[in-house]
Amino acid sequence: EARVRQIGERHRREADIAIRHVQPSTDDLVGKLICESSAQFYAAPSWIARHGRPESPADLTSSDLIAYEDVEIFAEYMRGAGVRAAADDFRLVSENSVVVWEMVQRGLGVGVMLNEIAVRSTNAVALFPDLAPIKVPVWLEQGLGVLPFIYLGAGVLFAATGCGFIICRYDPFVPIFRLGG
Repeated sequence: EARVRQIGERHRREADIAIRHVQPSTDDLVGKLICESSAQFYAAPSWIARHGRPESPADLTSSDLIAYEDVEIFAEYMRGAGVRAAADDFRLVSENSVVVWEMVQRGLGVGVMLNEIAVRSTNAVALFPDLAPIKVPVWLEQGLGVLPFIYLGAGVLFAATGCGFIICRYDPFVPIFRLGG
């Protein structure tokens, strides 16, 4: 449900373009895999001082992790990485990666973060640097909305009829369609 809600942001046209870590799954969205990134488990030195440094992901539990929404999908990924994770056990959850990363850096728990972001931080360290990183796809997603086509159609119609509609005067592409030049 949460994944549908998040992906639905694009479906409701709340953004023209989005970067996601899942492939678009609806007919009106086009996605392009632009790269594959990598992520690892990170924690603040203060969290490690309080809880000790785990030797492997199997030493972590859901209550240690700061989860991303949708927690069901996140728990599934964590189980695939060797963590005993149950969706109901996450203590802290956010749909915003900036919020998750800030909580990790403040010592509130362990988080999974893209290595490109984590290397810029001095407040978190990789817990398992010798472990193979988690592969994370990066998708560029764009909607195939009808608004640009409606705009172009209206511009052509108004230009052809000689109407003084504002887009006819200021849009650089509309003069191409004017009959009288």
